[in-house]
Amino acid sequence: MELFDSVVKDIRIVTGTFDSQIPLTLHEPDFKETKAKEFIFDCINSGWVSSQGKWVDEFENKICQITKAHHAVAVTNGTDGLRLALHVCGVKPDEEVILPSLTFVATANCIAHLGAIPHFMDIETDSFGLCPNKLDQYLKEKLFIKDGLAYNKYTNKVVRALIPVHLFGIPARIHEIVNVARKWNLRVVEDAAEALGSFSNKEHCGLIGDVGVISFNGNKIITCGGGGILITNSKDLAKKAKHLSTTAKTYSEYELIHDQIAWNDRLPNINAALGCSQLENFSSIMSRKRKLAHLYHKTFADQYPFNFIKENIKDCSNYWLNTIKIDRKRIGESDNFRKKLIQKCKLSKIFIRPVWKPLHTLNMFKNCPRSDMRNTLDSYELLINFPSSPSYVRS
Repeated sequence: MELFDSVVKDIRIVTGTFDSQIPLTLHEPDFKETKAKEFIFDCINSGWVSSQGKWVDEFENKICQITKAHHAVAVTNGTDGLRLALHVCGVKPDEEVILPSLTFVATANCIAHLGAIPHFMDIETDSFGLCPNKLDQYLKEKLFIKDGLAYNKYTNKVVRALIPVHLFGIPARIHEIVNVARKWNLRVVEDAAEALGSFSNKEHCGLIGDVGVISFNGNKIITCGGGGILITNSKDLAKKAKHLSTTAKTYSEYELIHDQIAWNDRLPNINAALGCSQLENFSSIMSRKRKLAHLYHKTFADQYPFNFIKENIKDCSNYWLNTIKIDRKRIGESDNFRKKLIQKCKLSKIFIRPVWKPLHTLNMFKNCPRSDMRNTLDSYELLINFPSSPSYVRS
């Protein structure tokens, strides 16, 4: 038990709460030193609180500045953003979309929402994203090309797209993944929900494929209360996404016309105002996030039977969730280290959590096509997220 007491003590030291019993959550929003109330009151006073107004446009512009995207389309949440991105990339009902199994359920739900079929792939154990080498070999074994489209040899269904995930803000090996996808004419929708401020080889996550989606849920680095955004350098994809996210409105001199079936996905102005208030301090937030990660890495180096996950040398991570990987060799196969550590932290008012259960094991997805899941299942048993709010570190 001394080991777990020591972990609790060091978490308190890193987060600056050693002398208190302040409950530590996984990632609470930080509205200190922002103009949140001012911006929201401005929105309310203007009367533009719904899907139109200056703050939505301002929010999209600020995201373009941070990511260097040519275009951004703000939507109600990340799940809707992924569904919209897949749709504008041509995904149709009964087609397959490849994705990792170790990710939040939204990555698969957005596929199912379109009537398409999730096709699960294994991950690598460095970035915990799709393994480009495994992906390349697997596609050679499972797919064939006919009339310019990729087909699954065993289901005879079109494989239209691929969704790489930048898990916990750690960039996947996205350039290599995209190169593999291009061999099979697969569209690439990056799930960058957790990766605002993360870069792979100096390119912002979400901009290496065709389109990327970032989330602004309450537990993200920046929150709009909810919210998501599509980022892309494709003018055509952005135009389609904007049109479909605003109920496909067209205007004539005398009437309003909707020219196709679409969605009402536009981010409300009042939510965008909240997001804009934090984006003013984004560089400070990123600095504190990376400082917190550095403190974790330094404090826990070598003395515990686990390692903190770090960015690859050519990448820059936002370290959305600081994550440890238990070293099974140091704890023994039979030692239920993860459960005991989570229980000890809970008793000490510190919320840490295991990663999501792999999606291919969930009832609604258990019959979907998949590759061997060795790394996915192993990582599920060994990964734990630690408290990661930027409010735990002051600049």
